[in-house]
Amino acid sequence: MKMDVFSPSVLDALPKATIKEILGKFVVVFPIGFFIVLALFYIIAQLEFQRATILKAKEDVGNIELLQFVIRHDLEALASDLLLLANNESFESYFEDSSEKNLASLAERLKNFTRDKKIYRQVRYLNLKGQEVVRINMEGLRPEMVPRD
Repeated sequence: MKMDVFSPSVLDALPKATIKEILGKFVVVFPIGFFIVLALFYIIAQLEFQRATILKAKEDVGNIELLQFVIRHDLEALASDLLLLANNESFESYFEDSSEKNLASLAERLKNFTRDKKIYRQVRYLNLKGQEVVRINMEGLRPEMVPRD
């Protein structure tokens, strides 16, 4: 005859002191074991959070370094372009004599520069007073000089 462990006859067969002892031990051991398991899960969760935070910080540092590289590269290219234009004969001629002929030569140089570089949507030359002397707008693939007012 097979007996179910939790059937009333099995529980009735155990002495009452044994059930009280088992329940007494369970009431003491279960909460302690529960809190130990809970503490382990908390420690594991904290370690995982710290690991994820460190990984995110490393990723952020990598992204910042990449952005620094891109910005530095772009600024170096811009500085190179400015030096190229500043040392150009058309600018020097215009600085010495701001005649219409020299202005037309300067405008043509800026137009060619804009066409060759293909990265500037607009190129302007401003005088020392901040007034626009020449403006070249890139219209599609063609640079166009904007007439002066």
